Amino acid sequence: FDEPRFKIAWQMTVSVPEGQEVYSNTPVERESVEGGRRTVDFFQTRPMPSYLLALAAGPLESVAVEGMGVPGRILCVQGKSRLTAETAAMIPPILKALEEYFGRPYPYAKLDMVAVPEFWAGAMENVGLITYRETLLLLDPETATTAQRRAAASVIAHEVAHMWFGNLV
Repeated sequence: FDEPRFKIAWQMTVSVPEGQEVYSNTPVERESVEGGRRTVDFFQTRPMPSYLLALAAGPLESVAVEGMGVPGRILCVQGKSRLTAETAAMIPPILKALEEYFGRPYPYAKLDMVAVPEFWAGAMENVGLITYRETLLLLDPETATTAQRRAAASVIAHEVAHMWFGNLV
């Protein structure tokens, strides 16, 4: 239920094989390695419904998105980070425009975006860890069409806007 009385704060602790990456809605609070396993504790979230909880784990690459007031990255499977430059350039001006529109800064501690292979949905506005179909977030600069670039910008703007008008309220 997406009603204030059903929202709770979440705190994730995840254990993955050493060498694997793991991301969630909030930044990492602490991590440790023991017996070939990496355990990651994430900071507690603001109260939110369960459907906005997100976790990405595996052999992932990350590319920092520069020029935002919060840390942000594009996450993708290994070998595809070269396809993130186009969308990484789109995100800061989109975020700035939304902050101006809503009259307040981005309300969460980070803004990561995950390119999910074979994701049937177009995207999902998970707090601080937005998921996208790979074809929306990863664009080949040599072959991407204007229509693909417009679709990416439109969906990114839509999902980031949810941080205010869907997730925060």
